[in-house]
Amino acid sequence: MTRPDSLIGAVSVLPRTMQQMTRSIMCAFLGAMGLLLAGCGNGENPLQAVAKLVPKTGALGKSTEVRESQEKDRHRSGGDERYVAFQSAEPSVLEGDTNRVTDVFVYDRQTKQTTRVSVNSIGAQASGGSFAPEVTRDGRYVVFESLATNLVPGDTNRQRDVFVHDRQSGKTSRVSVDSAGSQANNFSQSAHLSEDGRYVAFESLASNLVSGDTNGVIDIFVHDRQTKRTTRVSVVSGGAQANNMSVNSLVSADGRYVTFESFATNLSSEKTDGPKQTFVHDRQTGQTIRVPSDGMKGPVTSLSAPMLGREGKMEIPAGKGPTAR
Repeated sequence: MTRPDSLIGAVSVLPRTMQQMTRSIMCAFLGAMGLLLAGCGNGENPLQAVAKLVPKTGALGKSTEVRESQEKDRHRSGGDERYVAFQSAEPSVLEGDTNRVTDVFVYDRQTKQTTRVSVNSIGAQASGGSFAPEVTRDGRYVVFESLATNLVPGDTNRQRDVFVHDRQSGKTSRVSVDSAGSQANNFSQSAHLSEDGRYVAFESLASNLVSGDTNGVIDIFVHDRQTKRTTRVSVVSGGAQANNMSVNSLVSADGRYVTFESFATNLSSEKTDGPKQTFVHDRQTGQTIRVPSDGMKGPVTSLSAPMLGREGKMEIPAGKGPTAR
């Protein structure tokens, strides 16, 4: 479904449907290798399936987009698909919705309650539209992007930003910021959460989120909500920046691995077979490797398949880690 605000800044990015298709392919390949990725769900739609049970059926209308909490997959157990995150411009979804913009909501299938999460930390409604939500499996954290200027103090950049709302504490925080908390100087979007909500991967055209960002293109960043540190992951092994744009990120359940697509030609020394390639960045080792496009048809040559540990975290066998390219 095309979002009502498809024009983002002055930069044209991939349509949401195309993002879902490419993420689906990415999820399928990496899942076959044993990678557990937050944001990858069932076979019906590896990103996030459209909910079969729509809250308040008939009241949402065509401007509603529903996305479920991370679905059951073959690597996880205990997922009950209890929470549904969705966006809607329909004022009838919840009483007191008078801002006349698209908002983000969470529906609890167990309690049958719908709550609005695109609010500031004292519950005031957003002054601008909010979109593209994703909710953690336990329903506590919701990440979304918003044009609102009143969700956090000091939001004066007049840009689309990424926020996380804690449904337990009621706090809303902006995560598309640098490590000192300074706001981005350009738009940020397409965010994804790690399983516990600590790590947020997103794409941004901002040049001030990390030092030395001079490439003038969309990059992939990860913000650690615990340490408040923001790092750029669409980089060459060793840290050099990409020479073209990177999009469509996904973060692993433990926050260590980030996959993304890039048009950059300097992220790998391997001969590429198309203008856009898929990469995996290991935030622990700093290595970035290319995922071969024929990985599902033949042996994996550039990445030894990680294995799931007993705690559900990814582990790469000793001596079988990815090779720098």
